[in-house]
Amino acid sequence: MGASGLQGRGGRPQGRSCLLLAVAGATSLVTLLLAVPITVLAVLALVHQEQGGPVNFRNCQKRRQKHISAPSSLLPTS
Repeated sequence: MGASGLQGRGGRPQGRSCLLLAVAGATSLVTLLLAVPITVLAVLALVHQEQGGPVNFRNCQKRRQKHISAPSSLLPTS
């Protein structure tokens, strides 16, 4: 009775299939934990870029210089 609880179909032990299931579950969990933050950061970067926000520090400096040096006659009026 003791060993029969560890056997699956055909009299094979279930230890290997249980281990494979645990590894597959852990792999899926790690994949989700990595994929979700990467996806969120990518979406935030795209939204910020479409709104005209700076992507990096160099773009930020260039945009500030353009805004400071632009004469008021070139600014659009509505």
